[in-house]
Amino acid sequence: MNTILITGGNGFLGQHLIKALSEEKEECQIKVICRNKHDSYYYYDIHSFPNVEVIYGIDISKYDIIEPHFNGINTVFNLAGMVSFNRRDKQKLININVEGTSNVLQACKVNKVKRLIHVSSTAALGFSKQIIDENYKFEWNNEDRKNKYSYSKHLGEKIIENEIENEMENRRESDIKSEIKIKTIIVNPSLIMGPGDTINSLKLISSINNKLVPFNPPGSNSIVDVRDVAKALVFLMKKEEASGKYILNSASLSFKDLNNIIARELKVPEINKILPHYSYRWLLLGATLYELLSKNPKLTRENVYYSFKDRIHSSEKIKNIGFSFNYSPQQTISDTINFLKKSKLI
Repeated sequence: MNTILITGGNGFLGQHLIKALSEEKEECQIKVICRNKHDSYYYYDIHSFPNVEVIYGIDISKYDIIEPHFNGINTVFNLAGMVSFNRRDKQKLININVEGTSNVLQACKVNKVKRLIHVSSTAALGFSKQIIDENYKFEWNNEDRKNKYSYSKHLGEKIIENEIENEMENRRESDIKSEIKIKTIIVNPSLIMGPGDTINSLKLISSINNKLVPFNPPGSNSIVDVRDVAKALVFLMKKEEASGKYILNSASLSFKDLNNIIARELKVPEINKILPHYSYRWLLLGATLYELLSKNPKLTRENVYYSFKDRIHSSEKIKNIGFSFNYSPQQTISDTINFLKKSKLI
């Protein structure tokens, strides 16, 4: 029986992953470790699935606490992470997204885990006017490093990348063809949406529904359905030849196109105006004032900075080994809105 550990498994993606694993023919034993019960999503009740053990109060930034839970585990999905664009959370982002990732990797090595699948984000890849694939190298200059969330995901990802490179180098230098001690994969999903999402898209969809979005930012972003991400994680767990990094993205859209898909599904007027580039400095100033006056600002400098950037991602690598995405942006957004309406959140 495959023994699986999922960090942060009570979150949005975690619940869909547990559902996908439960549908596999091969029986598995799943252990979920997570920080707080109140962080749980309830689209699926993860306690209702067979062979699932959920342990709360586990912080991946505390190595001595997490390490014993890796004993006897074959496969680890590292989903635990923090998303924040509030600069006051800089140290928390480092603690969880960087030090926590290092702790998970070390616990895997100590306990001889066979496979680690680390879920990062396309935010860790930076931005470009060109198509971004797994080989793209973004130069993180001082300005770009001000986005503490993206940079923390980049640093956490580098820890895993270095482990992959070191292991491959050791194999090349060895006269004996030894097996890789731990097979490590990095997954970079774009913006994850879908049923059960009460964070990534709720604020945007609610604002469009209430006609509070008069303009579109000039940038672009990519989206992927949570059900496709969960399916891809299971696919990569089973695929022997899978290695390295995989971007998961179903579509890259301008913010105008994304917002208008949402508007059409909500049956509210489309948003056709695009913010001019000269408004960037004024918005940045407004966001700065928000951050100074509020502990939880609705608009941050990081929000403004990235809304004027382009991010277009390619998922050809995972498609080339046999994976296919099932959900279009329209279907994903429709299902997300139906969930939010049913939950009386909009």
